[in-house]
Amino acid sequence: MSWLFLTIGVVVSFLTRPQAAERLRGVDAVLTDSEFDLVIYNVESVQKRDHYLATLAQSHLTDGVLVMSLPPEPEAAATLLTAPVPVVFIDVHSDAITGLPQVMGDDAAGGALATITAT
Repeated sequence: MSWLFLTIGVVVSFLTRPQAAERLRGVDAVLTDSEFDLVIYNVESVQKRDHYLATLAQSHLTDGVLVMSLPPEPEAAATLLTAPVPVVFIDVHSDAITGLPQVMGDDAAGGALATITAT
């Protein structure tokens, strides 16, 4: 039986960093007009990262997991390939996530856009 919890989990570290806050703001903006709730999991240690990656995608308590700027251990990435809950990596630079959905920012294009806008 398939359950729909209408919850998206975001695993992120360093909530005080501007990049993390902006990425979360973007996720929240997309989810605002939907029925989905956003649940943020702040990672403060490698152990917490490993715990969330091992449990969230397997728990059936979320409908999807976004992992921001946190590369997984290769074993964890291999497990996520067959997880019942979809996992998407955002701005994670790691060969371990080959085969998993990912979204990468373009810092060079962003910098160019910022200089054009500032002039």
